Amino acid sequence: MVNLVLIQVEMFYRVIKDYPIVGIVDDFTFRYEKIHGTVTLLNDFYKLIAEELAKGEVVEIPILRTLNEEET
Repeated sequence: MVNLVLIQVEMFYRVIKDYPIVGIVDDFTFRYEKIHGTVTLLNDFYKLIAEELAKGEVVEIPILRTLNEEET
């Protein structure tokens, strides 16, 4: 979902940046790149979690280990 929103924001930016009717914040590119970088890191993190789950080694993921300990 977040990736779709980022794609839409980038598309809107590309279209409206050439029209003087709409104003864009000066640091749009910096903000967008920062958000995009964070989303990329989170996606990579989720992929690693999925790989560990596929191996059945849930205890190697700290947050899941904590959740499992709370259940018992």
